[in-house]
Amino acid sequence: MKNHILKSFFSSGLQAIAVQVLGVLFIAVVAKVLPKEEFGIMQWANVTAMFITTLLSFGMEQVVVRRIAASAASDWAAAAFLIHNLVGSVLAFGITLLAAFLLPDPNGASQYLPLFFAAQGVIFLVTPLKQFLNAKHIFTPYGIVAVISNTLKLVLAYVLIKNGSFNIVGTGIILFTCASIELVAIFIYVRVKTSFKLRFRFIAYKKLLKESMPQYLAVVFDSSLSRLDMLLLGIIGGSYVAMGEYGFAYRAFEMARLPIVIIAPIILNIFSKMFISGKKLTKDKQHIIKQLYSLEMFFAVLIPLALNIIWSPVMDDFFDYKYGTANATEFMLLSICIPLHFFINLLWTISFAN
Repeated sequence: MKNHILKSFFSSGLQAIAVQVLGVLFIAVVAKVLPKEEFGIMQWANVTAMFITTLLSFGMEQVVVRRIAASAASDWAAAAFLIHNLVGSVLAFGITLLAAFLLPDPNGASQYLPLFFAAQGVIFLVTPLKQFLNAKHIFTPYGIVAVISNTLKLVLAYVLIKNGSFNIVGTGIILFTCASIELVAIFIYVRVKTSFKLRFRFIAYKKLLKESMPQYLAVVFDSSLSRLDMLLLGIIGGSYVAMGEYGFAYRAFEMARLPIVIIAPIILNIFSKMFISGKKLTKDKQHIIKQLYSLEMFFAVLIPLALNIIWSPVMDDFFDYKYGTANATEFMLLSICIPLHFFINLLWTISFAN
């Protein structure tokens, strides 16, 4: 059992490193090359696209994991979620194109929204397949694919930089290309190597939608808290330079939350199986949860403390004072939230699994 959990941590960690560490490294390259204003525009378009996909999810992501983890008879939920995401993405992409045409932005930010939504839309299609594998405790395949695709992002960025043609459009094309590779690779894997079947049952879908609706409000509020700041900066006409500084600090903040990303899918699976009988937790299991909380809090305090100490000197040196001292206050305020994020995630997972 312990070996299985350790293997799950390693595999989930591989996913997190691929998505978060290599992803942040790509963003760091973008931030270094692009002027602050262009980086701010890119951040706004990307964050807005991510917020739209969150609204489209209807809170199904965690419900699908819980259902599949608790019972193999619920594998249909992943296919239903995939079809839901496909239809929603196509409709939303059409709306972003219409918005870019009807609501021209003098600074050009809204013009880039369809491109970045196309990239996020493809990632949105990967999500049901990834969650299907996670619910089955099959973490390694997506981790390998994510490592390859995120490494390819860095390679393509290097090629464009060497050719002197790296810009916002190039960034969007790289994101879309690599996301498409992920989608094709993961879809082939789940079709060939797992029990996944692409069958859509409308009655089952309605049941899944009904079960997800209470969770949808929580997802919308959580996403609003994490994305509304950047959205408002764009809507109220804030400086794109300020958006660039804040967006860079926020990316670092997301990186500091890496342990949550690693542990979240694992403990959701464990707690879902733990609560399947409907019985209360034994004292031994309560003790395990308390130990997990202590370990999480240790890293929740250590990581932001260490990052705040090295933030200004390291970032100033690497980014030629473009980022570092310029947004140290923003990063400090964001990092104060990290211990709360760890604690909330643990409480939410226990409650949601039950």
